[in-house]
Amino acid sequence: AVVSTQSTGIGFYCVPFVITVVQTMRSTNLNVSNKFSPLLERKLRHKKSQCHLSGPNSKPAAAGTVLGNFSDWNAAMSDVSEDADYDQLLDGLEPEYMNGKHLNPDAFYFRGDLKVTVNSAHNLPNADGTNIKDRFNSLLSRNKEKKKDLSDPYVNICIDDHKILQTKVIKDELDPVWNETFETEVSHEGTRLYFWVWDDDVVGKEKLGHAHIEIKEIIAKKVIRRKLDLFTPFRNCTPTLDVEIEFDPVSDDVGEFELTRTYFPLRHTGEVRLYQDACCLPSPLHQQIQVHGNPLLAHSAWDDISDSIENATNFIYITGWSMTHNIRLKRDQNDAQKTKSYAQLGDLLKEKASNGVQVLVLLWDEPFNNEELAMSGVVGTNDEVTRIYFSNSKVKCVLATRQKNKRGMLETLVSNTSFSHHQKTVICDDSRVSCGTVAYVGGLDLTVGRYDDQNHTLFKSCKNQHQDDFYQTFPGIASSDHGPRQPWHDVHSRITGEAAQDVLANFTERWKIEAPKDVSSLVTCPDEDQLDSNWRIQIYRSIPVDAALFDDNKKHTLLSKHGRRYEASIHRAYVSGVRNAENFL
Repeated sequence: AVVSTQSTGIGFYCVPFVITVVQTMRSTNLNVSNKFSPLLERKLRHKKSQCHLSGPNSKPAAAGTVLGNFSDWNAAMSDVSEDADYDQLLDGLEPEYMNGKHLNPDAFYFRGDLKVTVNSAHNLPNADGTNIKDRFNSLLSRNKEKKKDLSDPYVNICIDDHKILQTKVIKDELDPVWNETFETEVSHEGTRLYFWVWDDDVVGKEKLGHAHIEIKEIIAKKVIRRKLDLFTPFRNCTPTLDVEIEFDPVSDDVGEFELTRTYFPLRHTGEVRLYQDACCLPSPLHQQIQVHGNPLLAHSAWDDISDSIENATNFIYITGWSMTHNIRLKRDQNDAQKTKSYAQLGDLLKEKASNGVQVLVLLWDEPFNNEELAMSGVVGTNDEVTRIYFSNSKVKCVLATRQKNKRGMLETLVSNTSFSHHQKTVICDDSRVSCGTVAYVGGLDLTVGRYDDQNHTLFKSCKNQHQDDFYQTFPGIASSDHGPRQPWHDVHSRITGEAAQDVLANFTERWKIEAPKDVSSLVTCPDEDQLDSNWRIQIYRSIPVDAALFDDNKKHTLLSKHGRRYEASIHRAYVSGVRNAENFL
């Protein structure tokens, strides 16, 4: 199961030991002509990999043609040395058919894991100060003490005309040293891997030079270290670029459940409980599902979260896109008065904080939600209302803006208004849990309109479960007394064991960046005894260095973009799932 969210999202991956969830995708077939080298043809025939291309527009194989799958091709190429004549080995490779469409006749299917290191460049041309545009850029530059007036180079890496990677910008340097390493998954039709070196300006950019390496050479050699001569429009200079490339083709081996080279490894302790909606009512279907000889007991996410908060003795940490203090996590399906007897979330958290439990709340700071503008915000997060509610209590509520590589006023504005923090977690030390820490992760914010069950009633719940929680995004079509209310369908999870500690680490890393004045508020958690279980659990995230203080010992698991570190394990998990799928997507 994979649960993920947008932006600075967090998700998890869990596999019960009995159930095989993911299998390997059969590699796409390649059409290999009879011009192929005897070595490859012999290997392909030996593996009995003859087959037919399928698809609505596939052509029949020509006479004398050997058809093999991609893994056979990779295996055959594994014997090729760096000094081999790869042109001869690759001669005759015809394009495959994807989705019934013929690829570029000169292109190759570039599929696997690509690692590119851009080390340095030398003798770059100086593109600054040579025309009116450069003088205009100089006036706009934020560096008023700038003594040099040289190119500000960076490198774009492209598969043909598709950009896949970009280095950071180095200011005022004609011999820049990047030493940046990128790792990315590729599944592209292409002929060349291009390196475009640009001069960065406040307005626009200017080309300094470019070079390329043939994709067929990368497939054949797999490892390339080279000083490339750059083709440049400038005269009287001979610029070069030092790069290293490693390519690992996708094989047909059955993939492991663990996603490797990730910040959080696969865990073998703890358990996972999955939820549908905030409330799950008993149904006849549950009687038909037997668990250890008993009918399935369907748990409700918000009931369990409420119970864990009430049983916390040391800390309660919450992250969210939105949180509303006056909602009730527990509700009665038939008795409106009993629903009103349950404590509101804000009161519950204040009570726990007054009893010595450290309660920290980290919410997205919606830019258009403040005292001068609409208090509910443009998208209704109510973050300012929540902050004010907790302001005179022992609950510490911090609103975090979404930062992204600030370079100027315009970029800061775009970043703050276009991106959000989207993690939805509750972490606490539940005294009922043997290993201590419990973490709730998923798609449900603790806010207005999220409470619902599998019936998704529109009218009859308005005077009971939703009497103080009416939600409708289309004004004028409904009333809080009669409806219709907007239903809400989502999933959530409860995690224990080492994976719960990973979710706790995520909160700690975020708090240190986004609440630097309150770092001392973080509670030191004792080591917990962990016992092996039948579950295999792994935490994935999508989060940049602007929002989390990463562990220096784990920086090798991070990616880089524009010189900015980030974790993208959710994206990598999606890629792994697609690659390993065998029967359906």
